[in-house]
Amino acid sequence: MGRRSRARRHKSPVWGSVRLEPTAGSHFILRVRGHAADSVPVGELPGAHPLPGSDKWVAPAVPAVVDPLLDLLSAHPGIELDEEASDALEDLDELPEGVTGTVRLASLERPWFTVTVRPASAPLIRALLRLPMVTHDNRLERWLAPAQPDAAAGLLDLLDRWPEIWADDLLVRILEALADSAGGRLGASPGPPPPPRPCELRLEEGRDGEMVVVCADCAADRAGEELDAVPGMRFDRVDHELLIPALPDSAPALRVLLDRAEGVRVAPGVAERVAELEDARRQVDEMVALSAARDTSFSVAGLGGTLRAFQRAGVEYALRTRRTFLADEQGLGKTVQALAAVAAAGAYPAVVVCPASLKLNWRREAERWLPGRSIQVVGRRSQGASVDGADVTVINYEQLAAQEEALAGLGARALVLDESHYCKNPKAKRTQAARRLASSIDPDGLVLALTGTPLLNRPMELLPQLDLLGRLRELGGYGKFITTYARGVDLDRLHRQLRATCFVRRRKSEVLAQLPAKQRTVVPVELDNRREYAQAEADVVAFLRERAALERRFLASLDGLAPEERARRIRARQDDAAERALRAEPLVRLTALKRLAAQGKLRAAVDWIRAFVESGEKLVVFAHHRTVLEGLVAAFPEAAHILGDDEIADRQTAVERFQSDVRCQLMLCSQQAGGFGLTLTAASNVAFLELGWNPAVHDQAEDRCHRIGQSRQVTAWYLLAAGTVDEPIGELIEHKR
Repeated sequence: MGRRSRARRHKSPVWGSVRLEPTAGSHFILRVRGHAADSVPVGELPGAHPLPGSDKWVAPAVPAVVDPLLDLLSAHPGIELDEEASDALEDLDELPEGVTGTVRLASLERPWFTVTVRPASAPLIRALLRLPMVTHDNRLERWLAPAQPDAAAGLLDLLDRWPEIWADDLLVRILEALADSAGGRLGASPGPPPPPRPCELRLEEGRDGEMVVVCADCAADRAGEELDAVPGMRFDRVDHELLIPALPDSAPALRVLLDRAEGVRVAPGVAERVAELEDARRQVDEMVALSAARDTSFSVAGLGGTLRAFQRAGVEYALRTRRTFLADEQGLGKTVQALAAVAAAGAYPAVVVCPASLKLNWRREAERWLPGRSIQVVGRRSQGASVDGADVTVINYEQLAAQEEALAGLGARALVLDESHYCKNPKAKRTQAARRLASSIDPDGLVLALTGTPLLNRPMELLPQLDLLGRLRELGGYGKFITTYARGVDLDRLHRQLRATCFVRRRKSEVLAQLPAKQRTVVPVELDNRREYAQAEADVVAFLRERAALERRFLASLDGLAPEERARRIRARQDDAAERALRAEPLVRLTALKRLAAQGKLRAAVDWIRAFVESGEKLVVFAHHRTVLEGLVAAFPEAAHILGDDEIADRQTAVERFQSDVRCQLMLCSQQAGGFGLTLTAASNVAFLELGWNPAVHDQAEDRCHRIGQSRQVTAWYLLAAGTVDEPIGELIEHKR
């Protein structure tokens, strides 16, 4: 009650309104004016859709809309809720649990009953289709039945059999009185029904493409169950016909209609078209299966390593579709699969576009997997970087627009867009440049979009990426996407269409048998303090050279001495405090270099972590130096953390939050405080920003995730700064293992 009462009082400027549909109160009518229309997510309300020919939206007045609508009003106080709509929200909120639809009496030119339901199951839609004299209001997406005895009797039967449909006591009494009347009715008759049309099954070209048209009653009687699975079916209220899209997934229902077509005229061409759709359906099923395949007989020759079976299946899918998402979960080798697809297709030159933090990783992987191929990483243009025309050119998104002309001149036969959700904003320069570059790739080339982000969670972000792949038309076009999938409708159908055309995704749990229990991956990153680090490194090298020269002079001074005197001088030197401090100095200076490297790669590490958590997976990050940990906390203030100075109770709270809260995706840990004694099995990924000298330290930290209770494969990611002390220390740790 309080939320609704507050919704009525408006002290903010009013730039939007919510009214109740006047004929029956079956819908809320929403209008948002001016620039605010782009920022208010009206389309996310259940069942909401634009009202044709106006600047308004409608949402069904059903219980599923109540809380989302109130949340929208709370977030946008400039939208005014009128008294009648507010009362309707209160009434809907008090309906019994489980109610999804309502029956109301509408005041149209003559009395009609309306049925509004959201969501509506296919069996319920079939029951509505069987109501006597029912029509469908396509504008408001509601069902209409005339106020006549047969229709009233049908509605009473509907209310009895479908408890999720609700009508108030007064309306039920009206229905009962009308159904019991001997031909009586409320108001004037709409006239005798038109003579029935001959039943037929025919093909028509409609606004949504080719349709198979059939009498609604015939379809319900002959293929009712099969029609449940038909996507995109529409009801023509004027001719009382079903319009079934001529799509592969309609084939099973159409086959049943053909096989049971006794008494139905089958127009020329229908049987042949259904046979074509059945063939297409078999191909769709094959590609859907391949999009999730864990094995295949397909192989790729000439690589610098051996692909796992599921990776070979991913490469096969990419080669068959040519323009596709590679959307495996993190750690399953999307980079390797993309490089293998390029190699198998011989699609050189290839251009790889990726976040700046991943450029060095792409060079490293390309050098490993594509032996004999030239690799170029394009740097900043301010540093004189140019596109030289290597077999594989790696460039970051920020440079894409500036280097667009040079990249177009390569005549690339493959384009790889890593972390393709970077192109989710169609107005961004990088998205527009990526689209132009993708459109320049020949049809027999490759365009691969790599992402671990769950695409169906945010359908609108998928749209510009599909445009990049040139796949939008196959999914119904822009209009279909906006009015259906972007509203969260038919997402199962979208998922199947994607897998059939341009989407391969496997989860770790699905290919666990092919993965080691724990795997380690090096991610090379660039420094942003390269000059400072180089100077410090030069100082360390000079010191070590000077120290080596001192050692040589000391050893030379021992030549010719008696053994006793030699031993005495060595002991004296070891006991000297200044000498002991001098021997410890290399470790001190190397530690300072490690700290500089960690600080210099912090920005790249933050970018990598941010891209990783966007995939929806949890991640534990370990670091050593306080300044690095503080930088991480500043970049991710919502993350759980254990930094070393936490109270025991705070530390336990952080662990419990990370383990139990699905919204808490990131844990930041000091390697000393969080590297042992904790259970963090909610994550199967752990990242290290700094290296110790002993592999046991890292093994223990990895085992915070890889311990009893972990059912998934664990991946340890080591973010190492290229060309720094990180690399020899990493090699030393691996050697000690």
